[in-house]
Amino acid sequence: MIPTVAIVPVLIAAFAVLAFDHYRLNPLRPVRNIRFCMMVSAVILMFIQILLSWMSRWISLAIFVTALVWLATACLLVRRRMAG
Repeated sequence: MIPTVAIVPVLIAAFAVLAFDHYRLNPLRPVRNIRFCMMVSAVILMFIQILLSWMSRWISLAIFVTALVWLATACLLVRRRMAG
């Protein structure tokens, strides 16, 4: 079981990177972008981790892996936008 203290900061970092990139990319239409969907899902994953992780051990592992993927994808999106 992975503790919540290790998962939530990763999701907050992913949310912050996505929010920064999303605002810089398109501040006028905030809902029509994959970054916005990823930000909302990061918040939902945080609540799932906080509220349901005590029920079973596999939830924290699945959310931790998803959080790492979210952070890597967020960094990749920022890097791709900066390069091109």
